[in-house]
Amino acid sequence: MRSSRSALAALVVAAAFGSLPELALAESQWRSGFLVYTPVQDIYTGYVENGTAYLVSQAYVSTPPQPRVGQVFYISALAAGIAVPVTGRYVGPYLQLPAGVSVVADPATPLRCYYRPMDGSGNAIEFTQQALLDTSFGASLRIAGCPQPSAAPLPVTTLAIGGQGVLIERRDPQATSRLWPMGGQAMFEFLVPVVSNKPLDGVSDGARLRVPTNSIQGDFGSLWAQPEIHLLVHPVEETASADMTVSALSSVTPNNPANRRVQARCSNLGPSTAQNATCGFSVAPAGALFSCTPGSPQATLAAGAFIDCWAEFAPSAEGDVIEASAGTSTPDPNLGNNAMALVIDPLPPPDSADMEVTSLEAVAATTPGTQGVRAVCTNLGPSAALDAHCGFTRLPAGAALACAPVSPQPSLAMNAVIECRADFVPSDNGDVIEASAGSSTPDARGENNKLTITFDASSGASIFADGFE
Repeated sequence: MRSSRSALAALVVAAAFGSLPELALAESQWRSGFLVYTPVQDIYTGYVENGTAYLVSQAYVSTPPQPRVGQVFYISALAAGIAVPVTGRYVGPYLQLPAGVSVVADPATPLRCYYRPMDGSGNAIEFTQQALLDTSFGASLRIAGCPQPSAAPLPVTTLAIGGQGVLIERRDPQATSRLWPMGGQAMFEFLVPVVSNKPLDGVSDGARLRVPTNSIQGDFGSLWAQPEIHLLVHPVEETASADMTVSALSSVTPNNPANRRVQARCSNLGPSTAQNATCGFSVAPAGALFSCTPGSPQATLAAGAFIDCWAEFAPSAEGDVIEASAGTSTPDPNLGNNAMALVIDPLPPPDSADMEVTSLEAVAATTPGTQGVRAVCTNLGPSAALDAHCGFTRLPAGAALACAPVSPQPSLAMNAVIECRADFVPSDNGDVIEASAGSSTPDARGENNKLTITFDASSGASIFADGFE
């Protein structure tokens, strides 16, 4: 049985746990910390006594030893009023979990909530999925809003006493406070499903679970109690192993035609059931949307079963890389198949036309005493070049210029050319001629849009012609 420091704890055990179904861990025995208290004060007489008691416990089984790593078990956070007469207060329990322990978000193992009326009568009543009305002492106090981690994570809050805690919050849409109302001898108990990814020894600081609880009393201020327990979690049996693998990763039809969508399948190749099995994307584009069926993580995933996950995202112009990963807290004999990457091709380029000066050469003079030069500008595609032009951007003054067809052309088909010729009088110092090609259509290779040729001063012969001077 769960150890306790008062008859109150024994009563709560009988009331709160008598009707629990079987979970991943049989709820047959309990380990508990020490009872701690916050006081209550009579504002008229100044009399002070213990007003609220707090206790933290852990479910366990002695034979075979459970819980084990990756196995879901419950912790209990209890706050019980023991003051007479009635004294109103709010209580807010916060979980400070050991490293490696997390709250389980799985509807199959819900967070469960229990309440005992303010007059202390009767057994605790579960209100996990219902609202209660406490009418003791002529009151009409609504008790509802048991929070479910599977619906939304429990919020992490910075505590006034230092550090952070996970609030077991009140999620009653008819209430304004996230804390729980409690008067007189009322009692709240919260059974929170948790799982550990590593063994815990039940005694060291690294195994300590603390539940700082704020008791806010209108006549005595705000007080804190910090019940705690050191959790005991056993290693996974050495014989158990589960080979979680990303068995497939491929592109599929997106929900939004402008997006890309990929599907990953994470399979348990066995031979054992995978505890705390996960599937997801370890590398994905920013803004990607994710979903999994069934959800990830799964408390248990049988050998041969799988989890399918999807990621949908807007593609980038550079292309994307997405990586899927699978895992489990059960020993995995083959970690090499736990991840798979997929390269997503970049967006197709917009219409582009590669206008290039494909040749620039000296030609025979048409008039004695002049030098001729000819440039050929070609559209290498793949699209038609709009407003395509060909000509000379560097040419001696007075040169005669002609192009066929004329430049610019409204549209120049792929592989079509414009040929331009210039005749000029050579200078005494030589000449450098530069030809250029272009269009208003995007050009992915601007480096080939120009070409130069140099004429020797003495002979007029070409001595150098390329695009890199």
